[in-house]
Amino acid sequence: YFSAGFALLNAVFVFTKLPEPKKHVHVAPEEHPTALVVRMWPVLVLGFVISLSSVAMEQTVAFYFQDRLHLTHHQTARTVGTALVFYGIVAVFVQGFLVRRFRWPPHVLLSAGVPIALLGFVGLIFAHRFGSLSAALAVQGFGQGLALPGVTAAASLAVGEHEQGAGAGLSHSAHGLGRVLGPVVGTSLYSVRQDFPYYASAILLFFALASLYGSPRVRRAVTHHADPGAA
Repeated sequence: YFSAGFALLNAVFVFTKLPEPKKHVHVAPEEHPTALVVRMWPVLVLGFVISLSSVAMEQTVAFYFQDRLHLTHHQTARTVGTALVFYGIVAVFVQGFLVRRFRWPPHVLLSAGVPIALLGFVGLIFAHRFGSLSAALAVQGFGQGLALPGVTAAASLAVGEHEQGAGAGLSHSAHGLGRVLGPVVGTSLYSVRQDFPYYASAILLFFALASLYGSPRVRRAVTHHADPGAA
């Protein structure tokens, strides 16, 4: 109820305080969406994979703590809440301080963030105590905090100035698809075996990491900037 009410207030604020600005300059017509997808697909796939792996973990981690530590429902709420506080602190520190302070380029953020997040998933697979589970969760949050800004920045730099709206829309759609499928994939795998969501997430990030280092097309997508005036 609180979230719904807050969303309603946000909608009212946007409607009343953020009117659409008048366009004062001529902008070049945007490229056809299909052509833009063809040009951006490496970055879109990376965004989809990173979001899917993260959400699959988020939707099952409470069950995982409960089953691994043999907790009651009340113990689970307190224990997972404590672990997620550390997870949130790490994510805020990485995105709110490190990324802003050092302004690393997308390929650096992805090259560091993806393997760190992968290490976090591997840690979750083998952890059996609260300390090790929480540490693995924090490591995953650290990597995620680097990788997500990296893929968002790469999507922005992959298109010209006049294509930023379309590029952002495609990027958010890729992330959104990962968030839609993540709960379904995560809970379905968890119903087969407790650690399967984390194996699956680790495998997805392994292929993402392999593409970053092994695919020239992916490397170009996350390192090259589009010509701002290109059509």
